[in-house]
Amino acid sequence: MQARDQSFDVLVIGGGINGVAIARECAQWGKRVLLVEQNDFSSGTTSRSTRIIHGGLRYLEHGELGLVRESLRERERLLSQLPHLVRPLKFLLALPGKSRSFLR
Repeated sequence: MQARDQSFDVLVIGGGINGVAIARECAQWGKRVLLVEQNDFSSGTTSRSTRIIHGGLRYLEHGELGLVRESLRERERLLSQLPHLVRPLKFLLALPGKSRSFLR
């Protein structure tokens, strides 16, 4: 495919999970998107990621509740819109004794 004689609203560099997600989001908003990748799509760093869409728990450590809420909303959106790609993953969280009072 040649992109020379076409115009685009958005140029996304990198065809890993982040680049593809950004390109998809822009396309859903009606933008003409050009996604470029040095090698094959999904072959770089993010192809070796954990592939986990977290719910923002890591932001609790620094009290960033807004980011926790945003992550949870985004996670729920992905679960509802892409059930063939995203599924819940249960986990256990071990806490030291002094941290347990925080949960009450």
